[in-house]
Amino acid sequence: LNRIIPRLIKDNKLGVYKKADFVLNFWVVHEVSDKKSFFTQIYNSLKPEGQYLIAEPNMHTSKKYFDELEKLCITTGFKVKGRPKVTISRALLLVKK
Repeated sequence: LNRIIPRLIKDNKLGVYKKADFVLNFWVVHEVSDKKSFFTQIYNSLKPEGQYLIAEPNMHTSKKYFDELEKLCITTGFKVKGRPKVTISRALLLVKK
């Protein structure tokens, strides 16, 4: 339990000051208004080679939308590590370059 630190974002700031090995966003990115800023903050919160898993619900996100998210993550600096299967979701595993 002491290894998982949930965060409630306020004023579009993550408020993360310790570097993380892994970040998970499960069914939340489609709710974020400024995705570029969000992804940049996540990128900056990760340790070198840190991993980031995004899972978005199929019922709220199209393939085209998810492909655009992937492109935005790549322009932020992430590298695609994989596309894991997550039930009724589109998922992307990224790594900090």
